[in-house]
Amino acid sequence: EAALRQMAAFLKVRLNRALRPIQLPAAQTRPTYYERVKWKLGIRPQKLSSAVQPRRGKSGDWRSHFSERDLDFFMSEAGDAMRHLGYME
Repeated sequence: EAALRQMAAFLKVRLNRALRPIQLPAAQTRPTYYERVKWKLGIRPQKLSSAVQPRRGKSGDWRSHFSERDLDFFMSEAGDAMRHLGYME
C-alpha cells in the first residue's frame, strides 16, 4: 500500500477511495494428504527455484514484436505518461 501511494503521489494521480487491502490466504504449514502419501512412498519434494529468468533482449527489439497498430494503441493509452516521465520529447 505504501509503495502504491508513493507511485500515485509521484505521478500526481489520485487513488480510488474504494481501494481496500486484500487478504491473502495463510500459508499452509501442514502437509496435504497427497504430500503425506508421496512421502510414505519415498517420493521426496524437490526444491525448485521460483526465480524468473529475465528476458535478454537488445535495445529497440520491441519493434520486431509490436506492429504500428500496437504502438498507436500504446501511445494513445500511455503516451502522456511517457512524455511526463521524460521518455519522449
